[in-house]
Amino acid sequence: VPRAKLDEVKQIIPGLNGPTVIDLLNGGTHVAVHAVVPAAAIYRTITALKGLGGEGILVTRIERLMP
Repeated sequence: VPRAKLDEVKQIIPGLNGPTVIDLLNGGTHVAVHAVVPAAAIYRTITALKGLGGEGILVTRIERLMP
């Protein structure tokens, strides 16, 4: 997602203690964001992130989550 949109992204995917934000190697305007999202909210979340300029969205199952 665009770095400039991180405050808005946190509203969409708050995560357990906040989303994990990772700088990309090219140091550009985008960052990688990881978060746990309820299965029922996946498509709504993807749509919202794309609306903020998100791209390359990966959805994967979690075997176990130990909060």
